[in-house]
Amino acid sequence: MSLVECGEDVNALVLDFGAHTFRLGYSGEDGPKFYYPSVCGVVRESDSSTAGEQSVAAGEGMDVDQPRGESSAVERSQKSYHMGYHAMSLRRDHMEVESPFEDGLVSDWTAMENLMDFGFRHMMNVDPQNYGLLMSEVPYNTPSQREHFCKTVFDTFGFKYLFIAKSPVLTSFSIGKSAGLVGDSGH
Repeated sequence: MSLVECGEDVNALVLDFGAHTFRLGYSGEDGPKFYYPSVCGVVRESDSSTAGEQSVAAGEGMDVDQPRGESSAVERSQKSYHMGYHAMSLRRDHMEVESPFEDGLVSDWTAMENLMDFGFRHMMNVDPQNYGLLMSEVPYNTPSQREHFCKTVFDTFGFKYLFIAKSPVLTSFSIGKSAGLVGDSGH
């Protein structure tokens, strides 16, 4: 019987996201290793502009082009996402800073997937298919939000397994308590 089967060594990533920052790390460590803002710099490029004109310098951040959806012929646009502290601090024409959250719940799933991808592949430099994921969620998360997260974790990123826990419960566990009163004011 291997150590993984005994529960001694679990190869998992930990994702704790909030309206202000994403926090990522490895299971078994005392705290997160990576922090980055929970916002995206979004540049909308219309059909009349050439999509390949913007180049990315090394270390600038991740640029993910959104494939064109079914939009009207008059107003077709393409989105370019920029994540991370460095990419957000660079000036770009027509860039708007947008949050994927509204009232604490995800409202822009494309931006959320891009933020998660940036964290796993560019900050942590890991292939999610080799890991499991422990993810925190807000206490008032809806079943449809949870279902969408599960679909994203397995279908988009290919994680081996997923465990979702409420943020206050994880806070109690982090200080060695199985029960407690947790006050969460967020940012």
